[in-house]
This record gives sequence, structure tokens and C-alpha cells, in this order.
Amino acid sequence: MWQRRRLRKGMGMVLSLAALVLASAVKAEEADGSRSLAASYNAFGQVIFGELARKPGNIVY
Repeated sequence: MWQRRRLRKGMGMVLSLAALVLASAVKAEEADGSRSLAASYNAFGQVIFGELARKPGNIVY
């Protein structure tokens, strides 16, 4: 039971981060084009990887 709650909380955090990065990516696309968009997606990937690696029990490669 607690694992489901923990998973839902983690997914909510991931979705919140995704929304923030998507918003910044849209702004970057409008400002500088595809290079900034790629940089935003790379930054998002690093944030997600860091969050997953920080939590005990997660296996990330």
C-alpha cells in the first residue's frame, strides 16, 4: 500500500517537472530556436535522472 502511494507521489513530481520544462522549452523555442529546445530537453533528462537516482530502491543506468 505505501509503495503505491510513494509511486503516485513520485509520478506527480515527475509530471510537475515535465510541465515546467515543457513551458521553458516553449519559451526557448520562441526565443532561440531548436538549439535551446534541445538544451531544455537535455536539462529535463538530467533532472529526472537525478531524482530517480536519489531515491533508494531505484535502479538507473
